[in-house]
Amino acid sequence: NPNNGRFELVRKTAATGIIRYELLDATGRAIGRSGSITGLRTALDLGEASSGVYFVRLQHDSGTDVLRLVLQH
Repeated sequence: NPNNGRFELVRKTAATGIIRYELLDATGRAIGRSGSITGLRTALDLGEASSGVYFVRLQHDSGTDVLRLVLQH
């Protein structure tokens, strides 16, 4: 981080269950990219998004986490 648009979401543990993710802009508004992580790794390609700060909200059995991403072309 910063990055040119290719991020990888990696689980720290082999915990079971689905993790849902949603991409947010700098104001916290959902920008239409979402999905689920069922394995240990998931690729997230923001190559066509504008440079700036984004957040990924992760929802899982234990609660919610938010990660900050910096996209720089």
